[in-house]
Amino acid sequence: MREPPERTTPGAGVPRMMVRALRAFPVIESSGALALLAATLVALSWANSPWGATYGELWGWEVPVRLLGFEVVESLRGWVNDGAMTLFFFVIGLEIKGELASGELSDRRAAALPIVAAVGGMALPA
Repeated sequence: MREPPERTTPGAGVPRMMVRALRAFPVIESSGALALLAATLVALSWANSPWGATYGELWGWEVPVRLLGFEVVESLRGWVNDGAMTLFFFVIGLEIKGELASGELSDRRAAALPIVAAVGGMALPA
């Protein structure tokens, strides 16, 4: 089946440009930092606005998850603390493993300082 001809009306290219930008966003290394910065600015603005009470209420929302007859009900704060942080540290661990195996930290001398810093970061707070 043939594709319909492209529109030539003014503004028809805007959605296509947005799609390209959204596809390119995850490829850019700094995209995660930009998303985190944007979320931080939104959260700080919201929490310190006249609607700040609703921000606090949002974290207390009960979010049920049902799967195969099992149900887990946890607050949004609990899901972020338990689930999202677990996923975050899992991904960080995979990144570190990749760097140690075949990245910039594959040389022992290059890896020594980050390893000592990581051990110190765990031992000193304890």
